[in-house]
Amino acid sequence: MDGLRSFGAGARVGFWLPANFEVEGQFDFTNPRNSSIDNRFQLFHVAGSLLYNVPIGGGSGYVRGGFGKLVQKNCVFNAIPCSSHSALTAAGGFRVPVSGGVSVRAEAMVRNRSAYSYTSFGGSLGISVMGGRSGGGVDTDDDQDGVGNRRDRCRETPRGALVDDRGCPTDQDGDGVFDG
Repeated sequence: MDGLRSFGAGARVGFWLPANFEVEGQFDFTNPRNSSIDNRFQLFHVAGSLLYNVPIGGGSGYVRGGFGKLVQKNCVFNAIPCSSHSALTAAGGFRVPVSGGVSVRAEAMVRNRSAYSYTSFGGSLGISVMGGRSGGGVDTDDDQDGVGNRRDRCRETPRGALVDDRGCPTDQDGDGVFDG
C-alpha cells in the first residue's frame, strides 16, 4: 500500500479467560500517506486476538497473537487501487495500574501477510479500563483453581479439586475427599 507512518486511533474490547488468557477484538483507524503519489488514504483494521498475561507486580506483561483484516479507502499504488487483505498479528506489551481498574497500556506490534509481501510495524499507547474484576491488572491465581487470589478464600486448594465461587473445595458426598 506504500503507506508511510501515521498516527491513528483505535479501541479494543477484551474478555478474561481462565489461566491468565484473554480474548480481544479491536478496531483501528489511521490516515497514512502514499509516498509515490503524495495522497492520504484511510486504513481500517478489524481483528481478533488471543493474549497471554504474565503478572508483574500489580500489572502485567503480555504477548498477543491474532488475525485481522485491513480495509483501505482511497488508496492507489502505481496507478492501481490498493486491495484489502487479511494479515497475521504478533505483539508484546504491558499494563501498568494507575488507579482502581485503570491501567496505562503500551504495545509493540508486527503484522504480516507473506502472499502480498506485506509487513508493518506499529506501536500503541492507551488506557485500559478493566471491569468485572476487583481492582486493576491481572488477578493471579496461585492455586490455579479458576478463582483469582483477590476473591479466593481458600488459596491452597489441591490441584484438580472442584471449587465453589469463593475458591473453596467442595465435598458433595461428605466423605472427606474433595470433589474432582
